[in-house]
Amino acid sequence: MIPILNEKFAVTDEVRDYLNELSRQEGFTGEVCLDDAERLIHSTDNSIYQVMPNAVIYPRTTQDVSQIMKLMNEEKYDAVKVSPRGAGTGTNGQALCESIIVDTSKYMTDILEINVDEQYAVVQPGVVLDQLNRELGKQGYFFAPMVSTSSRATLGGMASNDSSGIGSLIYGKTSNHLLDVEMILSDGTTYNSKSLNSDQLDGLKGKPGLVSDILSTVEKIVKDKRSKIVEVFPKLDRFMTGYNLFHALEENGNVNLNYIVSGSEGTLSLFTKLKIKILPKPKFEKVVVCKFKSFESGLRSASYMVKHLPTGIETIDGNIVSLARQDNIWTSVERYFADEGDEEVMCVNYVQFTGHSQEEVAEKVDGLLKELQSRKGKPGELNSFIVAEKTEDLSALWSMRKKGVGLLGNKPGERRPQAFVEDTAVAPEVLADFIMDFCKILDSHGLDYGMFGHIDAGCLHVRPALDLKQSEDVKLMRIISDQIKDLAIQYKGVLWGEHGKGFRGEYLPDFFGEELYTELRRIKAAFDPKNKFNPGKFCTPFGSDEKVILIDEVKFRGDYDKQIPPSTKKDYEVALTCNGNGTCFNYNPEEVMCPSYRYSKSRLQSPKGRATLVREWLRQLSN
Repeated sequence: MIPILNEKFAVTDEVRDYLNELSRQEGFTGEVCLDDAERLIHSTDNSIYQVMPNAVIYPRTTQDVSQIMKLMNEEKYDAVKVSPRGAGTGTNGQALCESIIVDTSKYMTDILEINVDEQYAVVQPGVVLDQLNRELGKQGYFFAPMVSTSSRATLGGMASNDSSGIGSLIYGKTSNHLLDVEMILSDGTTYNSKSLNSDQLDGLKGKPGLVSDILSTVEKIVKDKRSKIVEVFPKLDRFMTGYNLFHALEENGNVNLNYIVSGSEGTLSLFTKLKIKILPKPKFEKVVVCKFKSFESGLRSASYMVKHLPTGIETIDGNIVSLARQDNIWTSVERYFADEGDEEVMCVNYVQFTGHSQEEVAEKVDGLLKELQSRKGKPGELNSFIVAEKTEDLSALWSMRKKGVGLLGNKPGERRPQAFVEDTAVAPEVLADFIMDFCKILDSHGLDYGMFGHIDAGCLHVRPALDLKQSEDVKLMRIISDQIKDLAIQYKGVLWGEHGKGFRGEYLPDFFGEELYTELRRIKAAFDPKNKFNPGKFCTPFGSDEKVILIDEVKFRGDYDKQIPPSTKKDYEVALTCNGNGTCFNYNPEEVMCPSYRYSKSRLQSPKGRATLVREWLRQLSN
């Protein structure tokens, strides 16, 4: 039989020995998977990459995770590494690892407590955002960070990525809602992280062990380097996810490790329980749908729209609107996109207003409508606008917005929109100029692209269309990445405003300088001296000779797909063009989805799982 993917990805003897010993340990209840199919479906996410893990572990308890790390910390297993995984919707390979994947999405899925009086909930990391909000909604509450992948995004994954989304200017990111994070450290120690005052810090630092080393290191860095941190860190809402030195030292002088580990993408610890803030859910919502003849006009409109204090402003470009016309979502949103000269609509903005009273929402909406009416039809302004307020209409509009990634991924042709520079963030007031320069770069390479995102936060998702089965487009991915990195620095922005760093860690010194980058490495060394957690991402431990993995040192999915003959690709196009976004992992029980996955909860039985297996089957038949 032809080896799966590549002989170098065969399970190592060291990993087999480790897993055999782990499975025999008293009290260990996790499920260990070494079969090719389980490993294969964990070899891809929503990124351009494919990395075959040695094994997959599905833990059932905090003790399982602790035992995983305690045994792995033994010297004889120094070469065994680990990476956490939730829904696997990351766009930069952050959940991909050649060693062992620890997937909490299968068994660690319980909502442990909801306390509306004190406004918090306690959840295991595998709880899905829509699952949580369904339960919270029964009591009039919600978890505020609202990501487009809410139907399958896990809370552990959101904390690991420091996810945000719609309404982030009001509600912030996941890190702003973490009260207590139960985590397993590299030596198997269980630690509950929360905001600590000086007395609490001194008490913990006085005890021997890894926790003391971590707290001492972080406190010294965030205090001694404060002036440099303030000088260097971009003045943006979305300037940093993970190793957040700026917010780890709070205004009251407390040190909060939650800002260090949230967004660290599993490079510092593994999460096993989260205590999170919950908020009263706004009872009323209206969305003003604004249509423009040019994308630039839609971007520039944000400067006056934000003055009316919306919850968020989302934009969709003409490419996505055109693709939506061919999708089953179109019948439910068509009347909101109809316009004089409908085909000329090149940009649509959703301006969302929410509140706890009709009067509060109506006042803000009326103010915007008056301004829109005065601008309507003028050069460089909007074509038309319409207000949505019925529950079914709002649901349809947001469903279309959430489908943006999938719609782009289904675009016909060999060159398809790819996620690798898609979450740049700059100050909102310079967003339009930045994006126009961004477009010039892509246009200079003759590329098509799609755009959508959060223009109120200065974060726009841009996906250039490339065929990564072709060597020239692989080279182009590197060229564009470097050019957009330089452009983001020029505009005092960042390359990773929302979707994490993953394999883009090589660019960290360019944004934060060698001095602060060295401090990030000191933090990595304190948490993970043996470089066990998600190695090659973010940075390596200070004092280590190991290097971060470069963006083009990783195998692409296209490297394997190009082995399949063109005639075969045509017959199996649906399987081969699955973009890995995981829409088929949908939690919502009332939405249509594959019944075998619904029943089994096995990723293998999902459309994505089957597409992944078909791809590998076709590749093997071609050899």
